[in-house]
Amino acid sequence: MKKKVIEEYNDKLAPLYDKVTKGEFKWIAPKKVAKKLLSFVKRGDLILDLGCGTGQSAESFIKKGCKVIGIDISSEMLKIAGKKHKFWKLYKYDIEKGLKNLGFKRNFFDVVIVVGVLEFVKNFKKIMKEIVELTKPGGYIAFTYELLIKNRKLQSKRVSPLGEGLLKPIPKLLLFKVYRYTSIEIQKILNKNKIKKICNEKFIGYFKTKKKIPIYYQVLIGRKC
Repeated sequence: MKKKVIEEYNDKLAPLYDKVTKGEFKWIAPKKVAKKLLSFVKRGDLILDLGCGTGQSAESFIKKGCKVIGIDISSEMLKIAGKKHKFWKLYKYDIEKGLKNLGFKRNFFDVVIVVGVLEFVKNFKKIMKEIVELTKPGGYIAFTYELLIKNRKLQSKRVSPLGEGLLKPIPKLLLFKVYRYTSIEIQKILNKNKIKKICNEKFIGYFKTKKKIPIYYQVLIGRKC
């Protein structure tokens, strides 16, 4: 089966991912989530990490003694994640195919984390509904998303290729789409799914282009009612 562009991109990026994200691009989202969520999590909690990558977001929770199941579209990312951390289980899967196909029971997880992933998912409403179904009542959902910001270069479009603003023509591996939302839109989705917002924070996710233009994200921790 032919790979999706985003899968091919992540497979090629995997060997360099940790070095690049912790260096030049200063991807701090995993630390932001851990800082806000760790106090709500206890040893033995079952956590689903959607789009786990090399395990950056899971690291703090595994060290705390949580059982973390990682899901990622990239087999190469998963290989690195498995070598770095003691995940409970790791699965290769494209979450856009639907979380129900993973076979987990409803109300199964104490926590679901989704870091640096939802901006690449076309149907945010659908995936959030499925995340809520997998989360136990009273459980926590932690996620980040790229903000839609009017009149701000590189973030004013609802949808655009990842490579927009980087190179012309845009290379094939950077043609997959980025989807952006306002905080008001996200709040409406939370309300519909009966998720109580615990805390949120706007932050610079990374710097884009040689001019190092900041790309703004939101981190949000919610609790299933």
